[in-house]
Formats: sequence, structure tokens, C-alpha cells
Amino acid sequence: MSINTLNLNTTQVEETGGGQIGRISASYPFAKLTVTRYCLTLNMGIMGKVLFRPSEVISIEPASMIKTGIRIKHRVGNYKENVVFTCSGREADLIARIEQSGFLNNMDPLLPADIEAEIAQAQASGSFGLRIWFVVCFIAIWNSLPLAGIVDVFTTHNFTKLILAARVDIGILALLTILVLFVPAVQQRAVKPGFYIKDMRSTLYFILLVGAVIFLALSFLPHQL
Repeated sequence: MSINTLNLNTTQVEETGGGQIGRISASYPFAKLTVTRYCLTLNMGIMGKVLFRPSEVISIEPASMIKTGIRIKHRVGNYKENVVFTCSGREADLIARIEQSGFLNNMDPLLPADIEAEIAQAQASGSFGLRIWFVVCFIAIWNSLPLAGIVDVFTTHNFTKLILAARVDIGILALLTILVLFVPAVQQRAVKPGFYIKDMRSTLYFILLVGAVIFLALSFLPHQL
């Protein structure tokens, strides 16, 4: 039994919406709130994931007057203080459902061993699931290739090199995304312990879709001013 396969005779809350961990945000539908008697999880795909034991949540309250959602006040030092889940329904209804799950009233200090191990591993890795080397490579590729093309635009007013560099850029990033999605050896090196590709899959597919649209759009841009 684990958090991902938990099947208990208690109410389980599953809600899709938006989220915020620290200053990092995910809009609808890229955040998922899952609550059982033993664990509360806010999963924002590649943008981050947090897991809480019942004893680590101080309170759950309406987020603010501006956005509809809940703010999760906690005492986990390895997570950012600001943890928010935004939803389309009433906050009071969502909080009531969380109470019905038994999470807020669970005073048992001992969790099932496998769930305890999973929470501990995820918290030790922090809220961001990708390893730093992968993020650095991603950013470096995205920023370095178009530089020569940008210089050419200013000197010759020709967009050919910039468009070519941008298309190669998107192609390499798409390849990295596909490798992370489907190659276990790459997943083991790119994803931190306690995180799972299945939690990031929707965000990664969205990145591929956006990349494909931009790649095609570049084909219709004029190459000369």
C-alpha cells in the first residue's frame, strides 16, 4: 500500500484546480489536491509537489478575498510557507469534505509504514521534483541557441538564423521531454526520490503541445524585414 494506491473505507478527496507553492504557481487544471485520512498531497506536476502528515498541518482556511481556494498552514521546514490550492467551488464545501476524510481529526501519531516512508522521502527532496542538473540544461539550451540568430537580426535584419535556431531549440527540448516521459534510465537521473513521472505527465504533454504549436508557427514567419 502506498499513497498512490491507497484504498481505505474512508472518504477520499480528489480535486483538480490551480495551486501555489512559495512563488511558483500552476493554473487550472495543472494542480491536484488529494486528501486521505493519512496524507494531504498538493501536486502541481513539474512545478512542485508537497505531502503532509495530519500532525504537520496547522490549519486549512480560505485563501483570500481575491482568489477562491484554500491556504494550507503547515510546520514542514523543508517546504515554502505559502501553500495554496485554488478551486472553482466554495472553499467551505472543500474544507468540509477534507474534514469528512478524517485527515484533520486524525490524532494517530503512527502512519502505515510505507506511507510514512513515502512522505519522509518526498519531504527530504523538497517541493520541486526535478534535479538541478536537468533544469540547468533545460534553461541553458533554451537561452543559448537563439543568441547567434538574435545578433544576425540586428546586423543583417535577417531572421533565418534566429528561426532555425529557435526550431532546433524546440526540437532539443522536445527530445529531452520525451526522454523524461518514456525512458526509465533518464527518469532516474532527472527526477528526485519521492517524485513520480506519472505526477508530471500532464504538464510534460502540455509542454510538448505548446512546443509543437510554436514550431509550426515559426514556419510562417517572414525571414526578412
